[in-house]
Amino acid sequence: MAVGGWLAQPVIKMLVDSVWTSSLRGKLYGLQDNDLQKLHRSLLNIDTIVDKAGMRWSRDARLVEMMKPLQDAAYDAEDFLDYLTFHGMKQKINEEASRMAGNRISRAIRNAKAKLFSDSVKRLNKIQKKLDDIYADMEKMCQTLQVDASDGQYQSDLASATRETSSFLISKVFGREEEQKRIIERLLRSTDESASASDNGSSFSVIPLVGIGGVGKTTLLSLFTRIKRFRTISPSRFGFVSENFNWKPIVLGDLDEISFWELFKQCAFGPSKPEEHPELVEIGRSIASKLKGLPLAAKTVGNLLGSNMNPHYWRSIMKSEVWILQQNNKNDIIPVLQLSYQYLSAPLKRCFAFCSLFQKNYMFSEIELTRMWIAEGFVVAQGNQRMEDVASKYLHELVNMSLFQTSRGDYYVMHDLIHDLTQSVSVDETSRMDNGKSNKISTTLRHLAVETEFVETKELRSRFKKLHSLFYVPTLKMLATSVGGLVHLRYLDISYNELEELPESLCELYNLQTLIVKGNFLISLPEDIIQLVNLRHLDVENEIVVKIKMIGRLISLEELFEFRVRKEVGFMITELSGLQQLHGKLKITNSEIVESKEEAEMAQMKNKEYLDALELGWGFYTKLENKLVATEEVLEGLQPHESLKGLKIRRYCGARSPSWMKKEELSNLERLELSFCESWKDISCTALLPHLMVFHIESTWFSKSCFEVCGSSESKLFPMLEEL
Repeated sequence: MAVGGWLAQPVIKMLVDSVWTSSLRGKLYGLQDNDLQKLHRSLLNIDTIVDKAGMRWSRDARLVEMMKPLQDAAYDAEDFLDYLTFHGMKQKINEEASRMAGNRISRAIRNAKAKLFSDSVKRLNKIQKKLDDIYADMEKMCQTLQVDASDGQYQSDLASATRETSSFLISKVFGREEEQKRIIERLLRSTDESASASDNGSSFSVIPLVGIGGVGKTTLLSLFTRIKRFRTISPSRFGFVSENFNWKPIVLGDLDEISFWELFKQCAFGPSKPEEHPELVEIGRSIASKLKGLPLAAKTVGNLLGSNMNPHYWRSIMKSEVWILQQNNKNDIIPVLQLSYQYLSAPLKRCFAFCSLFQKNYMFSEIELTRMWIAEGFVVAQGNQRMEDVASKYLHELVNMSLFQTSRGDYYVMHDLIHDLTQSVSVDETSRMDNGKSNKISTTLRHLAVETEFVETKELRSRFKKLHSLFYVPTLKMLATSVGGLVHLRYLDISYNELEELPESLCELYNLQTLIVKGNFLISLPEDIIQLVNLRHLDVENEIVVKIKMIGRLISLEELFEFRVRKEVGFMITELSGLQQLHGKLKITNSEIVESKEEAEMAQMKNKEYLDALELGWGFYTKLENKLVATEEVLEGLQPHESLKGLKIRRYCGARSPSWMKKEELSNLERLELSFCESWKDISCTALLPHLMVFHIESTWFSKSCFEVCGSSESKLFPMLEEL
């Protein structure tokens, strides 16, 4: 089924907003406000007319035919904005290099800037004309087909507040009492047989549970993992068993009408009482009757309805074009599942479609997936919102819609049919290459996972020049210099290969936000890696990271496990001044090299509000008077942000506590560790730490009087203390 228009639409919607954020970049190249205003107006007109037609874009052949060129034009516009960003970064880096060399901006740089302006105008005009032509054709077609606003009236974005429902559904199985009884009988019987068979070296048993996709096989088996006797069962271990076995399969059919309605009702109404919404109950029963008794359909459509308790919203779903699509293929549940996709917000549509890149049954973590979404620009944060918080919210909305399922531990997985849905809505955007076969490559391909040696890296630029994400799994021994031509690349994963070095051209990927190169044979990274000013995540062995000279240039970096201070330009503690986005834990070693409070303050530790934990270490212990005073001043200058939750100080040879431990500056601290601080005799200046739960002291001697401040006991100093 052609649903390309459903992906073109969210791209258009997000472009409407991003054009404005690109206006300043456009001015750098001589573009005027009215140039980008015209582009914005065209995108807005197209967005309006697509909304107006609603789901008819996926059903009417004449409308479907128009969506592919629209998608191409939308991607061209998106690439143009990337183009402005890329060349803006390149120009800035070239000018900075020229200034550092003591030269004026060369004629070559000025000529390049003039050519960039000329090329930008030509490219923008070409995109503008294409969009205007498409809009004119779409408007004529809508008039011919008599499309009016009611066709898409309620197919707007989901409300930002999505009701929590999934956790309830996971814990309960509706119906299936007979099947449960049969499974228990067989489990008990097979347990005895397995014990006997284990004497012969085999203890594997097969209980065949069969049924069409979405009928509830995984949900039913998950019930038994909560029964102590059967907890070794893994509901995710399904497969085709070729051997003959004597057991008659347990066949799961559709849920009976009563059980299905109970499941559907719980999803749609949640904690609300259905009897208080008689109109919704009537509409809900009508919709439930169309879902073929499949639990997966009940969950996805029920949760969709539950996101908005407005009767008009429910009626719009009841009258959706999707039911016509379903009638054309009664054995296909995908059209029903597409309802949930259709009502997602534009960012969520793109986040969801991106997941077609994963293999079926792939278990992904929250941090892994949300980093990908952020790198791709799918996450829209407003005001002071953190990207990570918004992305996490997106993930849990998809879980609540039953489009993702919780798996083992903190992992998530997609149902096979949901995975099929991601593939149907991501046509021409994502592709996998595996088993020695290459799928047909679209000119609009954005995301590629390569699990075959079919593709040589030298082909990257010629075949995949519009890539935003690249995952390369095989035994890659060399990354071709052509990778530098993938100017739109934002996410690159070439981990666990056989690379011994990376090409210098990699440092020209100015849009790159995530680079994963761990598990190779690398000794160091290219010297110009610091040019990647948009890089948020650098996943490589720590011994390689500490060798990066002038790492402070990576101003977007969010993780840095260790910074080793050296008396050398590019490795001094002042490099930390520009790293204001650091998250998680940071370890600073060789602090004895820092010579003064002023130098320490230049690290701007006080401004790193996202750090959770900080470790400050000195490489040796000294009793020289001048060194003791200097060390105390350095610790004073390394004052962390007040939001810090964990602090470890190691081999500090000063006698005094820093003043910031007096002023309740660390009121959020939960863990404090002091080790080998032999001269630190008095901690009486430590302020009240209301959230401190762990206080570890190693090879550091404090008297009990040290914990008395103005007559306070340690219980008042640390009211939440659990471990001392």
